[in-house]
Amino acid sequence: MPLDGVRGNRETIERLNAELLSRPAHAYLLAGPRGVGKAMVARGFAHALLCERTPGPGFCCRVENCPVREGAKPARRGRGAERAAASAPRCECCASCVQVAGGVHPDFTAIARAEGRSEVLIEQVRELIARLGTRPSRGARRVAIIDDAETLGIPAQNALLKTLEEPPGHAIVFMVAESERALLDTVRSRLRLVRFAPLDVADIEAIAAGRLDLEGDFARLALAMSNDQRHL
Repeated sequence: MPLDGVRGNRETIERLNAELLSRPAHAYLLAGPRGVGKAMVARGFAHALLCERTPGPGFCCRVENCPVREGAKPARRGRGAERAAASAPRCECCASCVQVAGGVHPDFTAIARAEGRSEVLIEQVRELIARLGTRPSRGARRVAIIDDAETLGIPAQNALLKTLEEPPGHAIVFMVAESERALLDTVRSRLRLVRFAPLDVADIEAIAAGRLDLEGDFARLALAMSNDQRHL
């Protein structure tokens, strides 16, 4: 989803976008409550920085015109699938955006806590550091995202520290965490902190309506049920 379609924290996103277009920092920490879209915004900025057709907040890759992006409808199978595929609109995204969406862009790396693990592993961090240390393959930058950054262990944070102290000039790192307090002071001091506020009720209702194809009272009911579940 292009950054102009993100719900909530609009001023924060716009300020960060303006900074990235002018004088970006080498590393950012996007911190705030779970579920407000921090990781989505980080991935959106990866698209914005690496898009080859229209770089910036209006990057060309959108869910509705890219079959690779998360949220796109799965391909049809069985009789008539070939005919449907032939008549379907072609993906309108540039090659770079498609590769970022598919997680295979040579200048983009994203790591997070693996399923069943309690933390982001130091091996993941070391591999990311190695990739950041090499020159970009396609463009002028390498972009990395470290999601679940609050689960980084002390050894992993210390391994990352040298890269944050002496960052490669071509690299931008986005770390995503619920709270900056989970990180070492030495790490946190080398990150540009960007705080995300909780979403207001109107934004949550709009997101619920969009995802569940609901309207009005039904969206509010789904929101209330979701809130009740969180307190069980």
